[in-house]
Amino acid sequence: MNDHEQISVDIHSDYVVVHLRGQFTGGEETDTMQRVITSDNVDGSLHVILEMTDVTYVNSSFMSALLASQSNVSRRGGSLVMCHVPDSLQRIFTVTRLSNVFRTYLTVDEAARSFTTEH
Repeated sequence: MNDHEQISVDIHSDYVVVHLRGQFTGGEETDTMQRVITSDNVDGSLHVILEMTDVTYVNSSFMSALLASQSNVSRRGGSLVMCHVPDSLQRIFTVTRLSNVFRTYLTVDEAARSFTTEH
């Protein structure tokens, strides 16, 4: 399911990790990210972790796609969380108050553990 060089996917039994790299500016890379997150091809997993260690830049189109993806995953009864969010992006989430919408974690393991403590 590697549709784009900036995106790779690791499927686990209870969740999917979507690794993002580079810039997300509302082009093909952002469309692919949204398609991967909302796809039924993620092995039926309800929970998605966006691993963002290597993300260098995002714009408002990416943020819109992220919100739409969050809504889609939530409607399926799942969760979309992020980990390894670079400080520059975390500041954007804080300023735009999206930090109130998206849960962020330091590591993939911490994010994965959050799914077992949700209910």
